[in-house]
Amino acid sequence: MFEYFSGDGGRKKRQIVKERQYHNKWSEGVYYIFNETAKNKPRLKGCFLKAARAWELNTCIDFKQGRPEKPDYGYLAVTDEYEYMSHVGRLGEEQPLSIGESCETEFGRAIHEVGHALGLYHFHSRYDRDSEYILKFLQHKDHEVEYAMVLRNESRNYGTSYDYGSVMHYGVNSENPVMIPANRYHNRTMGSAIISLVDYWLINKHYGCLGILSKFSNSSNL
Repeated sequence: MFEYFSGDGGRKKRQIVKERQYHNKWSEGVYYIFNETAKNKPRLKGCFLKAARAWELNTCIDFKQGRPEKPDYGYLAVTDEYEYMSHVGRLGEEQPLSIGESCETEFGRAIHEVGHALGLYHFHSRYDRDSEYILKFLQHKDHEVEYAMVLRNESRNYGTSYDYGSVMHYGVNSENPVMIPANRYHNRTMGSAIISLVDYWLINKHYGCLGILSKFSNSSNL
């Protein structure tokens, strides 16, 4: 799956993508390089590294600079050519991960794109969203792909509750709203610029970070 974001967006959603036609998991670490457009941009490089460290903080994910020895394992090519963009999961080849020039003031968007690369979909695309979490989606053809539902057989939620505060959940654009939460309180709380407890839990479950999972196991927010 491929996503491209250049607007003001908001914040986004998550559930883990199942292993399908692409390899998905970074079982041997997340390799990355900075492409020609990013090599001499210290602010861009700093934003990516800070976002990568944020995901490493409470998971067993390990980011490694350089290309892997196995050519079909794949790696991230960090760039700023496409504003904010990422594939979902590992493709097994060079795959672009683009972070926009606004990353220092919109750092949550950099974290969000790295989350996609690790295998997370938008949270508001969850297959159970329409049952009780999202009341309605307004018609905005420009946003159809970004808000499309991911089917049950295409993703895993690992038994987690719906998390409006996920870094992978879009927020609300008050001037041009696209979705309305069932609980209107969440008009103000949808989306986040930081990784939520549920986001960390999903990554740890998906990657089998058993030792780290024990830190979260007693939380009532999962």
